[in-house]
Amino acid sequence: MTFVQILQLFNICIGLLLTATLGVFIASVWVYAVRFDTWPNHRDTAIKAMEWSVVMLFVLVILVGILQAFERYTSTAYFVLAFIVIVLILTYLIRAGVFSGGKGKGEAEKKKPAKPARGAH
Repeated sequence: MTFVQILQLFNICIGLLLTATLGVFIASVWVYAVRFDTWPNHRDTAIKAMEWSVVMLFVLVILVGILQAFERYTSTAYFVLAFIVIVLILTYLIRAGVFSGGKGKGEAEKKKPAKPARGAH
């Protein structure tokens, strides 16, 4: 598979997610409208579902835009992805070096017992 074909598969998956998210939004608007003046009132739940579906719609539309740009400008996408991979690898190596548990010179000196002064018995 080529890079563009993989991007088109992601485009299909995002389209399906967009459809599902739009369905959740419409259903939550329906619950909000229908449950007016009834008990138990599920309007708070419907509002939360609407908030999350709006956020998901926003994120998915941005992802569709990024995928379209990557499909149109493939060579630039290769450069961007390579840069991201290099930055992630360098970040991992630096963090692994910092948190490896190696003891520095200052820590080794703190662990040594103090030498008694000359002449003191």
